[in-house]
Amino acid sequence: MLLIIFAVVFLSITIVIQLASAHHNDITEGTKFLPPLSVVSTRNTTGDLIVNVTEQANFTIDKFGGSCPPEMAIYIHGFNREETEAGEELNRIQTSLNYNNYRTPLVGFSWDSKTGWETAKNNAKENGPKLAQFIIDFKNKCSNTNIRLIAHSLGAAVVNSTLVSLDTNPTLRDSSYNNSKIIKSLYTY
Repeated sequence: MLLIIFAVVFLSITIVIQLASAHHNDITEGTKFLPPLSVVSTRNTTGDLIVNVTEQANFTIDKFGGSCPPEMAIYIHGFNREETEAGEELNRIQTSLNYNNYRTPLVGFSWDSKTGWETAKNNAKENGPKLAQFIIDFKNKCSNTNIRLIAHSLGAAVVNSTLVSLDTNPTLRDSSYNNSKIIKSLYTY
């Protein structure tokens, strides 16, 4: 538990230092708190195998007041987190960022990692294309938003699979996107 608290505090300080010059958007200008966080979940809680990440991208923009922020951070949790634990972790991170006056909107990416190690590694790989699709859908509506990824532990495997998916996506090759500029930065811990 102490290690998790240390990691969250370290992450918060690192992000604040590295992003000190980041622009603030109209949603948060003059306020002390972040806009409501959004959670994108690919967990299979209803038995439905289809996850509508396009709908989740639209919901995320609505959570940000219907406007596109200049930048957004997406946090991907690591191994052995059930949905409630992932949500609590995300809330602690947002609280810490909020305390440090970090005003960029935070989105949590919740995936099924509360399984055996081998299954979790496979789930991480399978969730990369889903996160990539969320990012593409979000960027289609908010093309100027800088996206920063923050991954903990096995969440880095989700990010690796996401980057591979973004690189090999034929939709991106046929569009005006420059693949190297879809993700502004990546932080792992």
